[in-house]
Amino acid sequence: MEVYKFLDYSYMMKQKNKEREKLLQSTTLQEIKIAVLCGATFGIIEEFLEVFLLHYGIKPTFFIGEYNRFFEEACFPNERLKEFAPDIVLIHVTNKNLLGSTNLNGILTQSLAEEQQRLIQMWEALEEQYHCVIIQNNFEYFLHRIIGNAARYHRDGVVKYIDDINQFITSYASNDNLYINDIHFLSAYVGLDNWYDDRMWSMYKYPVSMVVAPRYALNVANIIKSVLGKNKKTIITDLDNTLWGDIIGEVGVDNIKLGNETAQGEMFSLLHQHLKYLSKHGIILNICSKNEYETGMSGIHSDKSILHEEDFIIKKINWNEKYINIKEIMKQLNLYEEAAIFIDDNLVECDSVKNMIPEVEVLQMSSVGKFLKEMDVLSFFELTAETREDEQRIQYYKGNEARNEQKKQYANYEEYLESLNMVCYVDKVGDKNIDRVVQLINKTNQFNFLTKRYAKEEMIETIQKQNTVTFTLELEDKFGSNGIVSVAIIRMDEAAAYIDDWVMSCRVFERGLEFVMLRLICELCAGHRIDSLYGYYRKTTKNIKIAHFFKDVGFEKKGCGQEEEVEEWICNDIGSLLNKCSRDNIELRWV
Repeated sequence: MEVYKFLDYSYMMKQKNKEREKLLQSTTLQEIKIAVLCGATFGIIEEFLEVFLLHYGIKPTFFIGEYNRFFEEACFPNERLKEFAPDIVLIHVTNKNLLGSTNLNGILTQSLAEEQQRLIQMWEALEEQYHCVIIQNNFEYFLHRIIGNAARYHRDGVVKYIDDINQFITSYASNDNLYINDIHFLSAYVGLDNWYDDRMWSMYKYPVSMVVAPRYALNVANIIKSVLGKNKKTIITDLDNTLWGDIIGEVGVDNIKLGNETAQGEMFSLLHQHLKYLSKHGIILNICSKNEYETGMSGIHSDKSILHEEDFIIKKINWNEKYINIKEIMKQLNLYEEAAIFIDDNLVECDSVKNMIPEVEVLQMSSVGKFLKEMDVLSFFELTAETREDEQRIQYYKGNEARNEQKKQYANYEEYLESLNMVCYVDKVGDKNIDRVVQLINKTNQFNFLTKRYAKEEMIETIQKQNTVTFTLELEDKFGSNGIVSVAIIRMDEAAAYIDDWVMSCRVFERGLEFVMLRLICELCAGHRIDSLYGYYRKTTKNIKIAHFFKDVGFEKKGCGQEEEVEEWICNDIGSLLNKCSRDNIELRWV
């Protein structure tokens, strides 16, 4: 699916049903329940939103609230909504739903205070009743300012009124499980005159013109896919006419278009700044270019380049087919191909990668301006939460590359592991690490036994249960820290313990950390004189690597759990299992 095409309203209307049926054929869709509390008609936006979510591998089920009863449905008992049990609530409102919108000649400062209180009531009621993710629209400007430029600073100015409300929402969202659907930006981007359609509002109560409805839907879809851990993780870029203008092997490094000397060079420098910013926030940059290595790298080493060699993790600069290099890059990063974006100016190369690795998102660099616009609209890297691990991710991967180089010096793998001087820090899930824990569980696919996904509020509720114990593992070695890389949630009763969730980051595969976690779980059981430990496994296309894990360590298969597709495994010999988990090459330290 070429998402950008579907932002055209006419194209979307013609293709949405066909595209929906095609996307529904996938067997790996993640199901999610979305409640929409409406201050305006949702209608066709729901259909558009479904198409975009299906493209991201998410199958939504919708609860559409009654028109203009968003406050009542959020704040008062609602059996239908309670039975629906939403994972996400979208509060679909615009400035037409503001208390001040019907009294623009009145005292807007008074309306502002009332509006803030109304919003807080809704958010707190939804959090208390449903413990779910909340997506709240902020507000677009009114089309008419009435008193002109003074509307921005006058105490009853309509521009100031919207600014103050939006600032209030922003401040609240920064401290809670609330995400902003920024229609304030969208309306500015398309222009207020294009945003509004008075006829559609008067006749059907649609809050936006139909031409911008797909963009509205995509903006919501981007938040949801980010919350569910479906963002892209890495960029693989070509060099010539992609990171600079011209072919460096023909014109030489001094004559490439990069820097402030030419308009084209300035645009490529702007691209460098964007990529540098993404790298700062944990997006992994790599190079895949047909060129001589030294020639290609001379552009990166140039004084004109904002990007430097250390900004890139893997550099495949050779004459191999690009799809082969891309496969090798993803294997080295231990990521699935669908986590990657490939950028190239050459249509033939783009087409080749599309055909050979259809999971990779391919973007053709026809111009820097168009490319940056596309990156912004499609929001491959939508940021809904940022942890210490995000900020340090590039260093983690650089450490892995150093580990891979050192591995070559040892005669066997065990000798190599011993040389790493690994230390594992054990902690419980709590306030200081819960954001990372939720992120790790939601993003991890390969070492993830059940592929459950959690909102932050759900995780808080889980860890507060009296019969639940949690473990987090942070791995450190002589190359540095890997951050929190594993989480397990154990439920206990008098007779048995149950591994309700267990994930481990792909960055630390084959380091023995899974046995460290299992040892901790066994010691927990032994300490409570529990003889039976249950484990569960739901097969997906991505976690086949651990399909036989429980069998290999000595569990016996009982059959299926309450859900038919979930295998249930049991170990009745905790002592024997504990002996199998002994690992002398990893030191354990409790935080």
